[in-house]
Amino acid sequence: LNWTGHYNQSAGLFVVLAAVGPWGAVVLDSAVVSADFVAFTYVVLPLLLSSLLLRPRVTIALSLLELVVLASMPTLIPATAPINWPGFLGFVATTAALSVVSSVVTHRDMAQLDRQTHQLARSEATMRELSIRDPLTGLFNRRYMEETLEREVTRAARVGSSLGVIMMDIDHFKRFNDRLGHAAGDVLLQELGVELARQVRSDDVACRYGGEEFVLLMPDSSLEVTALRAERVRDAVKRIQAEHHGRAVGPITISLGVAVFPDHGSDGDEVLESADSALYNAKCEGRDRVFTAEQTSTCREAEANDDAFQA
Repeated sequence: LNWTGHYNQSAGLFVVLAAVGPWGAVVLDSAVVSADFVAFTYVVLPLLLSSLLLRPRVTIALSLLELVVLASMPTLIPATAPINWPGFLGFVATTAALSVVSSVVTHRDMAQLDRQTHQLARSEATMRELSIRDPLTGLFNRRYMEETLEREVTRAARVGSSLGVIMMDIDHFKRFNDRLGHAAGDVLLQELGVELARQVRSDDVACRYGGEEFVLLMPDSSLEVTALRAERVRDAVKRIQAEHHGRAVGPITISLGVAVFPDHGSDGDEVLESADSALYNAKCEGRDRVFTAEQTSTCREAEANDDAFQA
């Protein structure tokens, strides 16, 4: 029973078997009591075991039952009449009282230990949650994103699926902070975090990458699906309504870069770099837009031509 996890049944059976021994001997042959009275003292054994293994109310019930039966023994089995029953009943009653007290104390301590164990488990879960969450936005932090990205890329490579990556950045956020203050900027970041949490699927992972940059990981998503989600996020962010000290904060726009594993990188770092490059192109092309790693930026071409001319 212990091996299969039925601990209460095991404890109950243990106490029952401990009671069967001495009482069974008396039932089968009452002369055993006259021959060796000491053997009869084993009737207290189930009380002692019950105090350790079972609940206090079970120990109380078992103690009362044994005392009632023992008090009736001279009548039920006349051969036991010569026994000093008052002294023996006093011995059993004392043992029963100590067993009940022991059971109450033990189970109280066990209950306290269980509460402390549960509290410790909750504290560990809270600490774990704090270690992977960004305190300002409530989204996952960069460390968790990097771990998840590596894990999801490995899984996608193993099963032959894809992984969509969206990197986004708030447009002109520094200018916004300079105009309204960093406290207002924090409010805006919090609202953006709330909106991203609304936009993700159950398998998606939304993270604050750093500063005003955010990353969204989308397992099993093609480039088309990931780009479509990026457009939805871009539209949703425009509708953010936030206030700070009674003053409207926003509206804002974001630029987004989209890349997909394995099309735009052989590992997580390369895919993230491709998404970052696409984000740069989106900003270079005028901001408030989605750019994929497969699109060509005219801004980049102009930069390349300018570099060639200077060379």
